[in-house]
Amino acid sequence: MEKTFFIEIGKAVSIKEGESIAILTIGTVINNVTKAIENCSIPFEISCYDMRFIKPLDENILHTIFKKYNTIITVEDGILLGGFGSAILEFAAKNNYHTPIKNLGISDKFPGQGTIDELYEIAGISSSKISQTLNSYL
Repeated sequence: MEKTFFIEIGKAVSIKEGESIAILTIGTVINNVTKAIENCSIPFEISCYDMRFIKPLDENILHTIFKKYNTIITVEDGILLGGFGSAILEFAAKNNYHTPIKNLGISDKFPGQGTIDELYEIAGISSSKISQTLNSYL
């Protein structure tokens, strides 16, 4: 018998608990994020949340995240302008949070051609580039 998994609309999930940095991600780029956390200098400092939905955002978990962490990093494999990271910035502004936020994703220009891994590297969302970003905040 096949297992059925239920995903509640608008509900994020915690993937990993840490102390000072929260990474918010959406989609398959979470694979790069989890690898990056494993390879950074102090992985126990980093939390990871799979937000699952851009709309509606899980505002309950976002309030908890913004109150708990010193830095928030968003990672998406979509365009930054008007994307997931922008939605997190809007949430922070609307709720008067001043936690530093770093958005990682694809810039608003044509990236050229390459394999998915090469394009992730160019966009700064490969596991090695994400690790470099994390290490710069630790």
